[in-house]
Amino acid sequence: MARKLLAVKGPTFYAEGDESAFFRWLQDISCVAEVTGHLRDLHIVLKRKPTRNQFRELDALFRRYRISRRTLATWEPKA
Repeated sequence: MARKLLAVKGPTFYAEGDESAFFRWLQDISCVAEVTGHLRDLHIVLKRKPTRNQFRELDALFRRYRISRRTLATWEPKA
């Protein structure tokens, strides 16, 4: 499978540690290949389709930082 780009509007950070925690958590999800961006645009490149657990981690991160989850919908594991 080819790599998939998730392009989203990034979160607002309220402290340097908050920003560090966000990117550390995101990069700890093993299906994430790289994260880049400019200003508020965030580009998350996935190596492959996320497993159920990886999807839960991405979903939790998006919820916690109030990032639109629309881009994740196509990757949601089927029950």
